[in-house]
Amino acid sequence: MSEGRATDLGHWSPLSPREAAEILASFRRPWWIAGGWAIDLFVGRAVREHGDLDVEILRRDQLELREALPSGLEGWVARKRRLSRWEEGAPVPVDANGLWLREEADGPWRFEVMLAASEGDRWLYRRDPSVSLPLAGVGGVTVDGIPYLRPEVVLLFKARTTRPRDEQDFAAALPLMDGISREWLRRALETAHPGHPWAGRL
Repeated sequence: MSEGRATDLGHWSPLSPREAAEILASFRRPWWIAGGWAIDLFVGRAVREHGDLDVEILRRDQLELREALPSGLEGWVARKRRLSRWEEGAPVPVDANGLWLREEADGPWRFEVMLAASEGDRWLYRRDPSVSLPLAGVGGVTVDGIPYLRPEVVLLFKARTTRPRDEQDFAAALPLMDGISREWLRRALETAHPGHPWAGRL
């Protein structure tokens, strides 16, 4: 479920994961629903309202994404709380990690693409590249074919701020996470965010 949100960079009216999957149908590189929506897909129910929709791809696949997007979809680079148009054929600056997309000028934002670090066949946590996973173990797939980030990956990103909604997501996912997922997240937190309160609950 989503209700959109207003920001100083414009209003959001996010797509659903299914609608995003339809747009990305011709993108032949790995991608996953991320953020709170990924927790919903993992637990199989709506945990809370969502004001936006995040999709993650590998940074190295950004130009392939550009070629796969419908011609009417605008891409803007999110960088230091500013937006600049994503020019055709231009790589996203190395200090920018997100792309905001919408269907028309001054229209609502529909989803954000997060650019993930990787090396060979491994996904890297961009805030601490010593934390990694095999690309094959980063995501799951719903019964109707929508790829999503595993909860341990989503929660690692959420651990930096731990807002009330992040606590909701953690509480919803924790009972369904297996021992391997819990142990990976615990070790990742100890490495990248030492002293985090979630580590003791895993």
